[in-house]
Amino acid sequence: MGLSIISWYQEKVKREWKIGFLVTLIIGLICHFYKFTNYLPNHDSLYNYYNSQNVVGSGRWLLSLVCGISSYYDLPWLNGIISMIFIALTVVIIVHFFEVKNPIVIGIISGLLVCSPSVTETLFFEFTADGYMIAMFFAAAAVLFSKIDDHKMTHSILEIVLLCCTCGIYQAYISFSLILMVLYCIRLLLISNYKIRTYVKWIIKQIIIYVIALALFYVIWKVCMHVEHIEINAYQGINQMTLSISTLVSAIPSSISALLFYFVEWNVFAHNWTLYGVLNVLFLLTAAITFVMAVIKKKIYKNLDKLILMIICIIAIPFMACIWNFASPSVGYRPMMLTSLVLIYMFVAVISDELLNIKWSNLIGILLAVIVFNNLVVTNISYYYLNQEYEASYATGAEMMARIHALDADTYEVSVIGDLSEEYSLNTDERTNRVHMLTQLLESNLLYNQDHVVPFLANTFDSRYHIAGSSEKNELKAMEEVKEMGVWPSSDSIKVINNVIVIKLSEEE
Repeated sequence: MGLSIISWYQEKVKREWKIGFLVTLIIGLICHFYKFTNYLPNHDSLYNYYNSQNVVGSGRWLLSLVCGISSYYDLPWLNGIISMIFIALTVVIIVHFFEVKNPIVIGIISGLLVCSPSVTETLFFEFTADGYMIAMFFAAAAVLFSKIDDHKMTHSILEIVLLCCTCGIYQAYISFSLILMVLYCIRLLLISNYKIRTYVKWIIKQIIIYVIALALFYVIWKVCMHVEHIEINAYQGINQMTLSISTLVSAIPSSISALLFYFVEWNVFAHNWTLYGVLNVLFLLTAAITFVMAVIKKKIYKNLDKLILMIICIIAIPFMACIWNFASPSVGYRPMMLTSLVLIYMFVAVISDELLNIKWSNLIGILLAVIVFNNLVVTNISYYYLNQEYEASYATGAEMMARIHALDADTYEVSVIGDLSEEYSLNTDERTNRVHMLTQLLESNLLYNQDHVVPFLANTFDSRYHIAGSSEKNELKAMEEVKEMGVWPSSDSIKVINNVIVIKLSEEE
């Protein structure tokens, strides 16, 4: 039993694939082990102790199925390991696709992806991270069937299916395929002798394939919504999707803004000279120099058509990364939606090793290794704050439970007055300057409003508390007794009024 599988593994699996897979797992565990072995919830985790992830209204009609592989529980270790496996398989595809043989470059590629802020932020939402990593794997796999000299109809169909499934899990990962394909085109322009009309035919073919894939995704989405009797929700402006001149024009600055945020956090010298921003400024400079050196070495400047196509590909990258900006003006791109940009780092490593002199490629390798290490540090600082956040939340929740029990209330209805989200946000905390790009998802305490207090108390302490109706809350807010209550943590910040447990976090504005 299983001997044939071992034989296949030994004969068919290439050495560089094994290196990419194992190195990704090793670096991934070094980087994220603390997250996988501890329960470090963020604000969305409170709704996802157990959740089917059935968010068809957001277009993710396949998410529930792929998340079901690890069950619908928020299981840090299992979800984390499955996520690492699919990240490692994605690295294998990239290594194969770009024909990387150098084990050092493979190691750098592995570290760049698995330690990236994009993956770190995705793992903040670990209850669904494994599903998202499967989407990334599908996106990368789709490009395997898109090679310029591949004319098999079955491969085109597979590409369409994989792209459709990618969007059905998380639409943002369509950009991963798009940028991987753009970088593939740039590499071909540098190393191959295809005529320009061959590129044009291939690009037209790929546009048709993506249009079909997105149309299929949309049709399946509409069918799923009809079957489940639900409507499109407003999350990230998905209910406002449209193609208009104004949307297309407004998408250009917003896409550039998203890239500036990802690479240099707008102001590289803000937040006490953010090391992340400084390293990325150096990277962008070396990437530009690498591109110019490669163009000069391969004498691309002598072929105007190729040079123009290459420039178009480079200009297209920010817009490919933020493709959904062109469909909805309300989309807000965060690091986890920009995982595709990590491919740029990888590509620079590949091209410098493949085309440039050893001194320059070594210099780039050192810079990328430092970026990987800094990302690893940023990741673990982020997990430190998640741990602080959970411990503070647990202490707050335990004190709230003790005070509620002391009231001897004969009710399980809870109404929380006030909101501390701004006070608890770490966005402006100078101590978090090293992880500035990720602080928008970090708070000093999870119990900052009604939608977080009540689920936390109910699930963490296995209580039966539930949120009182909105009409009851409005009545309570209008009562003088509630207005005169002190705010948390004062002794009179929790009372039973009208048979409802009232917790006052702040004064209503």
